[in-house]
Amino acid sequence: MNLYYKSIKNAGFTLVELMIVFFIVVIIAAVAIPNLRSSQATTLVGTYADQIVGAFSFARTEAVTRNKTVTICARHTGRDDPIPSTTLCSDDSSAWADGWIIFHDLDNDGTIESADGDVILREQQPLKGIIEIATANSEFDYRASGEVSATQSFTLKDPDYCTGNQKRAIKISAAGFADSKAVSCP
Repeated sequence: MNLYYKSIKNAGFTLVELMIVFFIVVIIAAVAIPNLRSSQATTLVGTYADQIVGAFSFARTEAVTRNKTVTICARHTGRDDPIPSTTLCSDDSSAWADGWIIFHDLDNDGTIESADGDVILREQQPLKGIIEIATANSEFDYRASGEVSATQSFTLKDPDYCTGNQKRAIKISAAGFADSKAVSCP
């Protein structure tokens, strides 16, 4: 019976041992949490850059397949002011984070009008999370040849957390091809 008593007495941890483990966990968390935020920002920006590149590739493919002009534009969310019912595109080049619309613009007027035979091919809802997308244009037209009128560029970043190479630059060549690469944050 004496042996049984000794094994129960030695089972457990002392307060000093628990405090040492607690401090080790706190130190590991202090090191890991900033790295987690960095990883999250990189993943978010990279995912949205890939979505934009995919949307431009889709628009180019549809223009070539249909042998007609296909337009991709920043989506108007209706937050600022009323907009005519003939269009869902925004005139604001900073509205890309609100989503985008790809449509077959049958009459080449840059607006979506079902009465004119325009067809929405794909629509992207607003992007979740905080993302800043900068470009000079709110609308791009792909000709039947798959080309755009001029080269274009986008930059994407998390405005609250951007360090190292967490910013993405998207280039759309005159031939209509979109490419994304990581660039350093200012």
